[in-house]
Parts: sequence; structure tokens; C-alpha cells
Amino acid sequence: MKIKLERSGGITGMTSNFSADTDLFSPSEADQIHQLINDARFFELPEESAPPPKGAADYFEYVITVEKEGRQAHTIKTTDITMPPKLNPVINFLTNKQRTMSAK
Repeated sequence: MKIKLERSGGITGMTSNFSADTDLFSPSEADQIHQLINDARFFELPEESAPPPKGAADYFEYVITVEKEGRQAHTIKTTDITMPPKLNPVINFLTNKQRTMSAK
């Protein structure tokens, strides 16, 4: 499975990008992200969540693309304010994985 995560916004307006192929993860990490994607019903989520409330500031925007074998890539655009709760563990896993890979 190939995954891309772009995070932008926040107080500083920063942007970060992360791309990974789960074939390069440890077997336990690959199993974990596959399970999180399945639990989130990622491929059933709408391409875009509702916009944040008027006047909202300093939030992060996320664009997540997952390409799973045998399925067409699916992209979701959301924010940390309007994100479906079941997607939060996926975002947390990927941002933590990005940090650990950057630290090496």
C-alpha cells in the first residue's frame, strides 16, 4: 500500500509532506496501518470533509491519498477540526512514522 500525507496550516502556516510504501515498514507497522485504514473505512469516506466553522484559525489541513493493491487510489481532504474521528488514528500513525523516519 502506498500512502501520501500532506499537512499544512497551523499557527506557522507550515507544510509537510510524507510518502511511504508499507512494504518498507516493519511487518507489525504494516499490519497496524492496514488495520487503521480498514477500521477508518478509508475508501468509503467522502473526498472532502465539511469546511471548518467560519472564523476558525490555526487549524491543520490534511490531504491523504492511499493506493491499495487492487483498488484505485482514494484521496481525502480534511482538517483537524472537521476530521471524522475514525480517521484520527491514521493521521497520528502517519505523523509519528514521518517523525521517526526523519530522525534517522
